[in-house]
Amino acid sequence: MFKDFFKDKKYLFLFLIIFGLIIGTFFDFKVSSILYHKNNIFGLFFAAYGQLPFNLGFAISGTLMFLISLKTNKQSWIVYGILLNLLSLILCTISPLLYLKNLSWILALIISLILIIISNYLIYRYLKDVEVDKLIKYLKFLLLVLVLQMIAINIIKLWWGRPRMRMIVATENAYFVPWYILDNGLKDSLLQQGIALEELKSFPSGHTAAATCILVYTILPLIKNSQNKKTANICLAASLCYILIVAISRIVAGAHFVSDVTVGFATCLIIILLVYHYLYEKI
Repeated sequence: MFKDFFKDKKYLFLFLIIFGLIIGTFFDFKVSSILYHKNNIFGLFFAAYGQLPFNLGFAISGTLMFLISLKTNKQSWIVYGILLNLLSLILCTISPLLYLKNLSWILALIISLILIIISNYLIYRYLKDVEVDKLIKYLKFLLLVLVLQMIAINIIKLWWGRPRMRMIVATENAYFVPWYILDNGLKDSLLQQGIALEELKSFPSGHTAAATCILVYTILPLIKNSQNKKTANICLAASLCYILIVAISRIVAGAHFVSDVTVGFATCLIIILLVYHYLYEKI
């Protein structure tokens, strides 16, 4: 069907990752020193809403369950769909409140509801005529990527314990640590000084990994019609631009370095490729 869609782009993906790691290895601190701007609106906005491809993914999964229920007459799918939409609503509401201090929870909730309703409507309209077996397989693809990337990113963050740029600038005894150094004792020292653990989770970028989940949606044109490869490629190009914008915003916010966003992208991408291979390419 469309098993070679991601495989055809392997050299592009490899180039992006290698290029990012080279820049990060030699110029991480220099790039962040130039781009870091405390309380920059660009950085704050994408800190608040850059994770939408991940947060809305659960609502979209719920809509897929509604569609499957309509096609199979299995009412249990509706219950799971409602629960996933509620989870998405919580995530979409909480995320901006963590970064936009002047945003009221009521407004955040209203924005989240609007985003979920629009995304659900578009997915429903676009996929309502697709066969149920394709919907179920895509649902598995989407949920596996969402869950696995979240687990992987958080495990690596706790393991690495890399200081964030914004904390390095604001803390006297903190200093820059290259991405390839796992633990040099700085983490324990800073924790003893009362530094929040969250400020030691620079590597890798969770926001960039969450933004990279947008690549899961690039195959939707192929789910609808396997001949829509041109449309899927356009979606892929637009998705890569979105990921790049989110990645830059995280550097501007002082939350991450170039190497952090590169590995965040690479981690989610590898998970996408592995799950895609298992579901769509495995013979």
